[in-house]
Amino acid sequence: MRKNPNRLTDALSTAEISTKTSFSFRHTLSVEHNYQNEQEDAQNSLRHRPGKPPPLTTGA
Repeated sequence: MRKNPNRLTDALSTAEISTKTSFSFRHTLSVEHNYQNEQEDAQNSLRHRPGKPPPLTTGA
């Protein structure tokens, strides 16, 4: 009856790997996006208040 008992296990491990990959990829994207936003905020604060130094941005 069972030709390939490992087929289900292979499918599960493949799904687990692809889930981890997509999660880490999304995490990397969000980190880069936050970094770009902080850089833009720093430039904007310099532009709007030339007399004052920009506020120090701390990591979330």
